[in-house]
Amino acid sequence: MKYKNYQDNLYDTKYYKNIATKPIDRKTLDKDMIDVKMVDKVIKEAISIMDKSDSSKKVLIGIGILCIFKYEFLLVFIPVFIYFFYYSYYKTVEVKYRLTAKQSALYRKTISDIEKVRQSSRIYWIKSISKVREIRYTAGAGTSIDPHRCVISSEPPLPFETNIKILSVQLPNESVSFFPDRIVIIKDGRIATVAYDQLKVEYSAIQYIEEHATYDTKVLEMTWQYVNKDGSPDRRFKNNCQLPVCAYGELHVTAGQALNLVLDFSNRKPFES
Repeated sequence: MKYKNYQDNLYDTKYYKNIATKPIDRKTLDKDMIDVKMVDKVIKEAISIMDKSDSSKKVLIGIGILCIFKYEFLLVFIPVFIYFFYYSYYKTVEVKYRLTAKQSALYRKTISDIEKVRQSSRIYWIKSISKVREIRYTAGAGTSIDPHRCVISSEPPLPFETNIKILSVQLPNESVSFFPDRIVIIKDGRIATVAYDQLKVEYSAIQYIEEHATYDTKVLEMTWQYVNKDGSPDRRFKNNCQLPVCAYGELHVTAGQALNLVLDFSNRKPFES
């Protein structure tokens, strides 16, 4: 990410001066401001840690299988396990920021819509959307989605640590984290970064068919799990139950072709107030 001037820099320069492995060119400094390349080194370190953790996991599984047949491999299994445990849970990369009041306000404004979504008791990360031909089998819904329950945390995912609160949309093996200077995507042990230059956030009110309505949503109507075109239940199915059609919100977050995040959530009141 390039900055127009050094006053746009967001990092704790004293911290990065101390961890720098090479002398810093004085031309890159303006008082206590430091070039963003120093933080790019930290991102590369995080990628290295994730790669080592992934490699050690594969080695650990292989040695574990060998231990089933030969107990001598336990002598190798134990140190590899300790190494893997260390990199997975204790080896972290610190990214320290020092924001001015103006920078902090701008960052909070940037992630304000994600913060609103966080207030919902149920949040889905939508992985795919497709049209439905036979709506009688989808409770009358015209589209079929692949939803995954997710959480929005104020803490960054491993291996990152920060000195400020950020927002991170997280699944067990995937996350999209909104740092002050960039968006960090982690998937299956791989890290990618996305600039804010092309960030677009779009909100829309939607109807979402749930199995059970949450306390923080509004039920618009009821439908049948298997429904005819006129809204009546399909009598061919014995265990045909009614489902609530809820007033949900949907947030579509994109950044060029690098990011396409769709979140469906139960409480859309923060967007309507």
